[in-house]
Amino acid sequence: TSFVQRNQTTSLQEAEPYDRYLGLQRQALRGLERQDRAATARRCLEAQTLQRKIAWINQSEDKKREREQQEMMERLKVERVDRQKMWLRDMAVRAFAVRTGIGFQ
Repeated sequence: TSFVQRNQTTSLQEAEPYDRYLGLQRQALRGLERQDRAATARRCLEAQTLQRKIAWINQSEDKKREREQQEMMERLKVERVDRQKMWLRDMAVRAFAVRTGIGFQ
């Protein structure tokens, strides 16, 4: 009886070999489409993960670069202050030498 019921529910178009072949082909195409969507989604997730990893690596490098830049700015500031002190000291020595020289004339 199961064959009778199956034959009654199956249309005549599906019973022919060519139509059965087309149905299998459509089913295969749907499966391939589903696989393609899954592969595309996987590639997208992998790209996002890679971008996050790169951003994390660059974040530490950016912090290091920023810290080095701040250290360089501090060094330049100290050097400028030292140059100003040296210039003022040289001016004081010259002024003293000029006053002392004028006093001996």
